[in-house]
Amino acid sequence: MTNLVKTGKKIHPIQALFDHFGIVEVSPEDSLSFTSTDGMLEVNVKRASGKTENIKKFVGGGFEELTTFDPDHMNRENRNILIKKLHANGGTEQSLAKKFGLSQSMISRIVNS
Repeated sequence: MTNLVKTGKKIHPIQALFDHFGIVEVSPEDSLSFTSTDGMLEVNVKRASGKTENIKKFVGGGFEELTTFDPDHMNRENRNILIKKLHANGGTEQSLAKKFGLSQSMISRIVNS
């Protein structure tokens, strides 16, 4: 694997990718996924704490989106209300599952309750 140079120091390409997306302090307990569709690169980080980060960037530049969900700052009832609102406004169960760090089946149960 080729090393990249940052401020005179060689860094691993994966760390360079994390830096590019603003992802800090990834631990072995965290879950990461990378997807790319039609020029849109999406990174989803689910922290061991339950916090999730979803970062999207257009490969050609000009578009960047970051969402963070921290379960310590929202109770379950308010979370479910927000999930239902986002779903009613066109959010898919799959995209909401990534944003909230839940399974698609859990999102389905929430929106259908």
